[in-house]
Amino acid sequence: GTAELPGTPKRLVVLEYSFVDALAALGTKPVGAAIAATGGDRGVPPYLSGFTQGVAAVGSRAQPSLEAILALEPDLIVADLTRHRQIYDQLRRIAPTVVYMSQDGDYDEIMRQFAELGRVLGKE
Repeated sequence: GTAELPGTPKRLVVLEYSFVDALAALGTKPVGAAIAATGGDRGVPPYLSGFTQGVAAVGSRAQPSLEAILALEPDLIVADLTRHRQIYDQLRRIAPTVVYMSQDGDYDEIMRQFAELGRVLGKE
């Protein structure tokens, strides 16, 4: 599908570590991220821990908090197809939502996602 964006997003919420990584490479800090360590998930990788300081935790990758996301008033949500398929309709009611195959994506898919995020953020 498509997501309509009125301009360059400034308040991003990302729901996978790969999206946090992509934003770090693009020099764009999200306002929120699914970085909580729960269950077998150890939390954000150590090399991203400095980048995520000051970023609001919106739950875990497996169970993001819709209330926490809503409270941040994002203008774009970046979600994973496999993990967040069940809550996509709720996410898109909060803000425009783009969905990528992060968990099940191969290298080429991840590189395509990175390039697309760069375009969306005006940082090609």
